[in-house]
Amino acid sequence: MKTLIIVSVLFLKCILQASAAFALATEVIEQPHIKVRLISEHGVLSKGVDTYLGLELVPEAGWHVYWRNPGDSGMPPKIRFTAIDGVDVGEPLWPVPHKIPFGPMTNYGYEKVVLPIPISISTTQQSALIKLDAKASWLVCKDLCVPGQARLQLNVPLKPVAEISFEAKAIEQARKTVPKTMALLGGTAVAGENDNIEIQLFSEKPVFRTASTIEFFPVNEQLVDANATAEINWKQNVVNIKQLKSSDFFKIPETIAGVLVVDDQYYWEFEFAVE
Repeated sequence: MKTLIIVSVLFLKCILQASAAFALATEVIEQPHIKVRLISEHGVLSKGVDTYLGLELVPEAGWHVYWRNPGDSGMPPKIRFTAIDGVDVGEPLWPVPHKIPFGPMTNYGYEKVVLPIPISISTTQQSALIKLDAKASWLVCKDLCVPGQARLQLNVPLKPVAEISFEAKAIEQARKTVPKTMALLGGTAVAGENDNIEIQLFSEKPVFRTASTIEFFPVNEQLVDANATAEINWKQNVVNIKQLKSSDFFKIPETIAGVLVVDDQYYWEFEFAVE
């Protein structure tokens, strides 16, 4: 019996240690119509490691949050970290959104999302514990919109060998839907006839050769009417996009950026300077 008790205690100790090392996330912050956490790809970091955090936003059923360009209305989530010597925190990455009807408008956003955030640990980092301190803000909407914000604090131990967290899978799944950069030969954008914005892209590779469907999400705000259907034609390495301009449109911006979803499984982001 004594041996069984000792084995049980050791087993429980191992489980607790594994949980501490691998399940690294802040407590769930519950605010009106949404739950928010900061999660980590690694439960333990080491010097010189590049990894990801994740801002997890889970609205109530029927509610949504926004993409980097919210569409006809809304505001994207934001997160800002307190600077730490030897720790470089990048800007959030944006998984592909989908279109969300909102009254007479259309928005771009998510019913649930993890925004991956790249983070690098310097080889000269001396601290044994990385104390991450961030402030997140968001707008969650249904028939009405409710702004929110929270302080998120996460302590990540620094050891000689990095260890993956149980939260890594959620971040990995989110990264799979972050668009890849499309290498371009060039692009054009004009305010054409009938109040349309016309964009033409020339990819370096024939990425549209076998495409059956293409969906367009503009990164530029106040460029096109998100509620209007885009007319998209493509062949081999060329795609032409025509969409009604936004009611707030002023002029063609110096840089045009957007995301193309090909056959609901390939995600490309493009950007070019308008000459």
